[in-house]
Amino acid sequence: MRGGFLMRALWLAFLVWLLAPAPAHALLCTPLLGCTCTVTAASVDFEAIAPLAGVGDAAGEVSVSCTGVIDIAPSIEVRLGSGQWGGIAQRRMRGPGGALLDYNLYSNTQRTIIWGEGGAAPSVMVSGGFLNLGAWSATRAIYARVSPQPTTRAGAYADTVTVRIVW
Repeated sequence: MRGGFLMRALWLAFLVWLLAPAPAHALLCTPLLGCTCTVTAASVDFEAIAPLAGVGDAAGEVSVSCTGVIDIAPSIEVRLGSGQWGGIAQRRMRGPGGALLDYNLYSNTQRTIIWGEGGAAPSVMVSGGFLNLGAWSATRAIYARVSPQPTTRAGAYADTVTVRIVW
């Protein structure tokens, strides 16, 4: 009799743990396997731009892959840093002779919501799937816009933005 009660109590505790809601930015991980997640980002390439033609648009993507997940509707918070030469409100690429070129990264196709780390430039929740057991992955597009000026020097411009995930 006592063994049956103990077994039911353990099952109930397991179900409560399994079904307990996780914070909005969390993955429910298996305690035995643990979670491991990786994030990759495809480069955003503006290709050739003409300073007198106005803004130029491009797109890339961020992919998140995790293992050890047991979740009903998994999601992960993705944060994009400011880059090396600007801020989140106005990122900058560096080019020939240290010249700077303004650009930014956005979470929507209209390029009106800057993708950042929170606050005025919100981070983005990447989600996908339903009832994931073991491995989970999701991809989200990044939209970009460069704003060349008539005085922009010709040449290759680049920046490095740190992508962080929070779960």
